[in-house]
This record gives sequence, C-alpha cells and structure tokens, in this order.
Amino acid sequence: MPDAHRQPAAEFEPVLAGVRQVLRNGLPLLPSNAPEALLALDGVTARSVRPEDRLARIDGLDRLLKRELRRLGLIDLRSAAAALSE
Repeated sequence: MPDAHRQPAAEFEPVLAGVRQVLRNGLPLLPSNAPEALLALDGVTARSVRPEDRLARIDGLDRLLKRELRRLGLIDLRSAAAALSE
C-alpha cells in the first residue's frame, strides 16, 4: 500500500499546486484562475481545438477535469483526497 504521506517528486509540485488551486476555486475554470502548469500538460493541449490559444486550452482542461471527476466519482478516493489536502 502506498504511503499517503510520501512527498511527491519536485517536478510534480507545480501540477499538484495547480490541482489544489482548481479544487479550491472549483469549476468551471475561468481565464483568471486557470493554472498555467495544468494548461501546459500534453493531455490538455491535445484536447484543445487550438492548442496555441489559451482560452481553447482552458476549455479543454475544464472538459477533461469534469469528465475525470465523473469517472473518479465511482472509485474510493479517500487516499487521493488525503494526498491533495496536505
């Protein structure tokens, strides 16, 4: 069983901070509060209609997060929630 208190690799810290920011601010994402670290992820740029357009990436990230939240709602997320709340 993974240790819930283990520190993530430093390279993931900006992404983790972005996820925490989204959880704090909620959805839908707004241009004023969309974390750049998440907008730069390959999966987000791949889902945006125009990857070079920040608003298109925000829309892609918003759709991706909503879809993943629906999917993850079916799984026990206690350990993930604990890791994000640190």
